[in-house]
Amino acid sequence: MFNERARFRLHHPIRHTAMLREASTTGALVGLAQRAIAAYRAGPQLDVEAGPVWESLVRDDQAGLVSQLVAGDAEALAADLAALGRSRAAQGFFGGARQHAKCAKDPDFAALLAAWTYDKLVSLAEAIGAIRLELPETGVWAQTVELSPESLFAGIEQKLDMDLSPPAHIGGQLGLCVGSRTLTMRGLEAIYAAYRLRQIAQTNDFGRVCEIGGGAGLTAYYASLFGIADYVVIDLPSMNAVQAYVLGGSRVGDKVALYGEAAGDAGIRILPHTAFTELAPGSIDILYNQDSLPEIEMGAARTYLRESKRLGIRLFLSINQEAHLPAGDGHQHSVPELVADVGSYRLLGRHRHWLRQGYAEELYSVG
Repeated sequence: MFNERARFRLHHPIRHTAMLREASTTGALVGLAQRAIAAYRAGPQLDVEAGPVWESLVRDDQAGLVSQLVAGDAEALAADLAALGRSRAAQGFFGGARQHAKCAKDPDFAALLAAWTYDKLVSLAEAIGAIRLELPETGVWAQTVELSPESLFAGIEQKLDMDLSPPAHIGGQLGLCVGSRTLTMRGLEAIYAAYRLRQIAQTNDFGRVCEIGGGAGLTAYYASLFGIADYVVIDLPSMNAVQAYVLGGSRVGDKVALYGEAAGDAGIRILPHTAFTELAPGSIDILYNQDSLPEIEMGAARTYLRESKRLGIRLFLSINQEAHLPAGDGHQHSVPELVADVGSYRLLGRHRHWLRQGYAEELYSVG
């Protein structure tokens, strides 16, 4: 069914026939959309230095979202974000309209998306020790891939002693059915990242995190559930609006402060990219980035890494590809190249990412 490239996305030979379902959409939260609009207007509003990948996404796929923010149309914005998983604005980080269209047109792609999500679920269970690694050399093999998504996710929640339900007010995304919950690959990747951030924080006895490029805000969501009490998300203004809606309406919504709002003792702050240099030196311990430093404009990426040294950030966790994909008139860069250019970063560990083929997980000390 799958071509060779598709099979190389997977860590396991898939035996279980996983099925996709679309997460249900609840009522739109207009008041939360109004907060997102106010934060957008208080900030720089211009999505500059995004790099060719994100400049295209903001200009084309997020054009409607940006128009709603500029016009202050809270009802339209709330309706769009309530069904984020099928919104055109979600392209590149949370499924989106094109993914829905492709699944409807191509059953093989829908089957691949289901298998890929299931593969990540098995890998997450292995990564945290909820199931044992099999030994194809001499032991039993291909048994864990017969387990149901329900049993795998139940084992993960039991191992972590936590309810890992995704935000219930966001719908439209395609994922695996686990009771009333829909598990997406982005959600599973966020659980793993938050788990790793908690490990790093506990090992080093510090844990104030700043994430560059927060996607839908799911890592911040799970990190808060895992007990990380100080988390800053830095992103483009249009993405801040998405994060404001996803996080503000979730179980951790009472801990969220947007740009222009009094931070107080907020556990999660959502800020535009221009605010990174305004952070107080000594206020962040761990810099985290997944899926964006290779894609953004090189000068902006170097600025983040240089400013991290000035801010006194102590560790940098990177989960990124390094394939030098074509971008604009050139190609994307890699984190090892960026830190070598900036200097004063020391690699503490590097290994393949548990959940995503072709991604390296690296931990650096800073300064």
